[in-house]
Amino acid sequence: MKFTKRFSLLRVQVYPILLTVLMVSLPNIHCKSNQVEKTIDSNKPYITKGIPPISDSLLNQISKYQNFRSAQFRGWLPNGSGMAILTRFAETNQIHIVKKPGGARTQVTFRTESIIDANVCPDSSKSMILFVLDSGGNEIFQIYSLDLSTSAIKLLTDGKSQNGGMVWSNRGDRFSFESTKRNGQDWDLYIQDINTGLSELVLTQGGAWSALDWSPDDKKLLVSKYISRTASFLYVLDIVTRTVIPVHDTTEVSLESAVWNRNGTGIFYTSDEGTDYRSLRYYDLQTKKEKNLTKSIPWDIRYVGTSRDRKQIVFVTNEHGYAMLYIMDSEKFSYYKVEGIPRGITG
Repeated sequence: MKFTKRFSLLRVQVYPILLTVLMVSLPNIHCKSNQVEKTIDSNKPYITKGIPPISDSLLNQISKYQNFRSAQFRGWLPNGSGMAILTRFAETNQIHIVKKPGGARTQVTFRTESIIDANVCPDSSKSMILFVLDSGGNEIFQIYSLDLSTSAIKLLTDGKSQNGGMVWSNRGDRFSFESTKRNGQDWDLYIQDINTGLSELVLTQGGAWSALDWSPDDKKLLVSKYISRTASFLYVLDIVTRTVIPVHDTTEVSLESAVWNRNGTGIFYTSDEGTDYRSLRYYDLQTKKEKNLTKSIPWDIRYVGTSRDRKQIVFVTNEHGYAMLYIMDSEKFSYYKVEGIPRGITG
């Protein structure tokens, strides 16, 4: 399900991992069977007949593989006054603010559940962040707003359906989101006015739909219909007329991450059509012609984004399992690789 793909949190139970480690370590454990160590009850819910008790020392050995922390960049604050990140402190992911390079983080949410997504409002007059979380692990994710000036938190969705995928308009007065509110099954697209709180249903064609980017004039949306991991298709949704126009005339390719160009006449997106690798393409909406912009890169391109003024395009490749960052001029299509970033996963 799309919900699982996009929003489910990884909840790992300790016993399957422990039992796997035990199978590998069984000879060593047998040799040390005469040592007295404090153990935990491993009788339920798994059948552990013939398996030695699980010791504290073994728990300590594998804890370093289970307990780690990462930070996700979730947007720049108004007027460049800092950035919002998601990171885990204690047991749950929460929103933190970092105001300068190398600066201390300041936690601004203190929820009992992990926040799985957050998005900063682009309107500099609003100190607002949207975020998503569920209640008690029920995976009924809701969208909330956080006012950074007052710390006030407000529920924006109905509290019953599954919601997520917030994308702010360029002006920051509205945001699109996806929800199962209509029938509890299909992921429809809605637009909510942040000032009035009113939501409008804009796309109900069944299946799993996501909004990717607002056009520069905020009159159209790039939307994606998710079919499977290898099949997703790109469309342009006219918000006023509700017409949905496919970007590609075939369903034999997978189009994923996408953004508008600077003046709304073209689209940058990733595609695997006719190539061994997923490449970055540019589609001219007037001529209806596509251009492969990264033929010389023999790696899959996993993500494409844009600067606020849309003068620059950023894209990420998967090279030997590591993410590499590139920056492209959105008009000249020239690009360069960003060097000096520690090897890892970049988003």
